[in-house]
Amino acid sequence: MSANFLITGFEPFGEHVRNSSWDALESISSRLPADCWTRLLPVDYVAAHTLLRGYLEEFAPRAVLCTGLAKGVAFRIEHRARRPLALEHEGGEDTLSGRWPWPEMRAALDAVSVTHFESDNAGRFVCESTYWSLLDFAARRKTLEFAAFLHVPPVSTAFPLERIAAGILAVINARRAALDTSPPPGIRNDPRS
Repeated sequence: MSANFLITGFEPFGEHVRNSSWDALESISSRLPADCWTRLLPVDYVAAHTLLRGYLEEFAPRAVLCTGLAKGVAFRIEHRARRPLALEHEGGEDTLSGRWPWPEMRAALDAVSVTHFESDNAGRFVCESTYWSLLDFAARRKTLEFAAFLHVPPVSTAFPLERIAAGILAVINARRAALDTSPPPGIRNDPRS
């Protein structure tokens, strides 16, 4: 059963001449199966939203893991996203919750000794705006079962690129293993077949 998995990272921005979220994805892309796609998003509210929605329509993934760079020395598991300020006048939910088996994500990061913590504040920048856009899309499309955002630290002596990549890959592999053994929504296992 195909997992149809989309993983995104961001381009460099501000003082960051490299973005560890995208660099890590580039370093693992050759180890991902054909039904996993990695895509680069721009650090621009409208362009990131538009490109992400286009990828969601094109690939119709069952799971999406967006990654982004945040200062610090740990991964941040983002549980929620607030509506972008530019859209506060529109109806609907102001805060949306991620859709992921959080204990599985924590265990995957622990398994590769990656420091992490849980967060309910994705930052009010392009990362959170993109996450809200993803969750808003997921709320309307039942085929998108799992949607999460993972902030990664910049490359440092404590977090070399290989360690960041290992953390992201562990999360992807854990979810893929679960997806490979479960049918998509609307399809049930028939013991007679």
